[in-house]
Amino acid sequence: MGQRIESSARWTEDEGPDPKGGTLAGGLVEDIGDFRAHLIEGHHHEVYAFHFRLCRDEEVAEDRTHKTFHRALLGIRTFRIGTNLRTWLFGFAAKVATDAGAAVEQVIHEPHEHGAEAPIGPTGEGPATPDELRKAVEEGIAALPTSLGIALVLKIHENLPDREIAQALEVSEVLVRWRLWKARTTLRAKIGDLLPAGVRR
Repeated sequence: MGQRIESSARWTEDEGPDPKGGTLAGGLVEDIGDFRAHLIEGHHHEVYAFHFRLCRDEEVAEDRTHKTFHRALLGIRTFRIGTNLRTWLFGFAAKVATDAGAAVEQVIHEPHEHGAEAPIGPTGEGPATPDELRKAVEEGIAALPTSLGIALVLKIHENLPDREIAQALEVSEVLVRWRLWKARTTLRAKIGDLLPAGVRR
C-alpha cells in the first residue's frame, strides 16, 4: 500500500505578519490572523502532500511545508481579489521546492560512476501488482528533476489546469506543457516495463 501522507502541523503564534497589521487585499480579509488560520488549517495537508511526493521524506516535507507557509504569510499582501488561493499558495510551495532542489540537483541527477541508473520497481518476472506500480510511480516522480516533478505533481495530484500551473510557477503555458511532456516521458522510460502492454507507448 502507498505510504500515508500525514503531518503534525506544528505552528507558533509569532510566525507571519502582525495579525493586527490591517486589511488584506483591499478588504477581502479584515483580520490577517483569521486569514492565516484559514490558510494553514485549510491547506496544510495538501502542501505537505505536495512536498512529500517530491522528496519522499517526512521530516524534509514537514520542513518545506513550514517554509512554504512562512513565505506565504510574509507575502500575504501579494494575494489579490480574484486570485485562486490554492494557485497562489502552490506558487510559494514551488519556490521552496525549487530552492531545495537546486541545492541537491547536481548530486542526485549526476550519472552514476559505475554504469547506468538502476531501474525503479520490482526486478522479478511477471507483471507488477497495482501496489508495486503505484510505488514505482511515486518513486519515479520523486526522482525527476525538480522543475519536472513540480509540474507533474501539480497536474496529476492537485488537478491544476496548465494555466494555473503557469501562474503558480510564473512561467508560460508552453513551458508548462513541455515540462509535463518531459516529466511523463522520463517517468515512462523509468517504469515502462511495469506498465501494461497497452499503455507503454
